[in-house]
Amino acid sequence: MRCLAPVNQRLGNTTIPCAPSLASRPIAGSSSSGVLASAKRASSKKRLVARWERSCASAFTTAFGSPRNPARRAFGITSRNNSTNFSLSVKAKDPAALRPKLESLLGQSRLQFELRSSTEENLTYEVRMPLDRKVDGLSNGILKLAPENVTGVEWEEKKEKK
Repeated sequence: MRCLAPVNQRLGNTTIPCAPSLASRPIAGSSSSGVLASAKRASSKKRLVARWERSCASAFTTAFGSPRNPARRAFGITSRNNSTNFSLSVKAKDPAALRPKLESLLGQSRLQFELRSSTEENLTYEVRMPLDRKVDGLSNGILKLAPENVTGVEWEEKKEKK
């Protein structure tokens, strides 16, 4: 039986004593009651240790687990070495009509981007791309957004300042 209230906690006008754990009670009529009780205590200790290890692992994963985890950004743990900056130039007949679709595609791809310039024929973005991603799939996606409007896609890798 598990104790839900601390020992002698006062609830209203009554006092509820906490029952002792079953693992520490000797089993009646058994010659090896001490051995069984100690085995039960040992197994309950193992369960407690395993539960504690899982909770610590869960807390660590929550704080430092994945790069997309906001807790990593809150602690300033994000690394600059796992991504590359690109300059994306998209040539189009009507860039104003293409811009919302293009920004939606970049957002769906979970990329950090910033509009650098917009002219009558060209949209230029600065895009941070993870090292494990390739620009080919994104280029094809941009060309499929509006095939009659998009005339060219160009990626230029930017060197980071030291």
